[in-house]
Amino acid sequence: MLDLAARIAGLIQPGESLRAAFEACPPRLAIEAHRIGTEVHEPPMFSTAKADNVFDTAVELGSVMCVEIWAGFDGGIEDEYLVTEDGLRQVTSLPREFATRA
Repeated sequence: MLDLAARIAGLIQPGESLRAAFEACPPRLAIEAHRIGTEVHEPPMFSTAKADNVFDTAVELGSVMCVEIWAGFDGGIEDEYLVTEDGLRQVTSLPREFATRA
C-alpha cells in the first residue's frame, strides 16, 4: 500500500489533470486524491469509491494535495503533499509502519 500511494502521488503533476493517477488505481481499493483548502475535499479530486470525480481541473502549483488509500474500517494511508514544479513533495512525516489493534 505504501508503494501504491507513492506511485499514485508520482503521477500527479502541476498543470495536469488527475486522470492518469485515477486510471492507475487498481480495482476494489478505495483511493482518493484531492486538493486541501477552505473545504476538506476540493477539486481537482477523484475517488474510486464515489462517482463525483472532477479529474479534468488542472493541479495548481503551490497547492496542497492529499492522497488516501483506505484499507477498511480500521484506517489506511493518508499523506499530504505540496505541489512543486518537480511534482509532489510529501509534507507529512508520520511513521511508515502499520499499527494493529491488540
